[in-house]
Amino acid sequence: IPLPDHFPVLAPGQLIPPVQEQLFQEYAIEVPVIPWQGNLKQMVRISAQIYNTPDQYQYLASTLQNLDPPKSPYPNGKAKPTKGGLKSSSPLFKGG
Repeated sequence: IPLPDHFPVLAPGQLIPPVQEQLFQEYAIEVPVIPWQGNLKQMVRISAQIYNTPDQYQYLASTLQNLDPPKSPYPNGKAKPTKGGLKSSSPLFKGG
């Protein structure tokens, strides 16, 4: 699910995107947020699992529709583009 452009993206040195942290801390929603289009945009990656209920997906959708974005770590609110989003040297990549 693409996030609106006004949501802050992952800043250098950050391991967890601000909106992913906000969803977990404020709404108890654990869902990955991934960089997209050279770290200029983000997507929420949902995965249908047998232990998730339709009500949980509705709760996520409703929360995303009404969510106020967290404060951006960038002065102008926008990240500088990078090729391919996360680099292979990122701690998120075990083989990097």
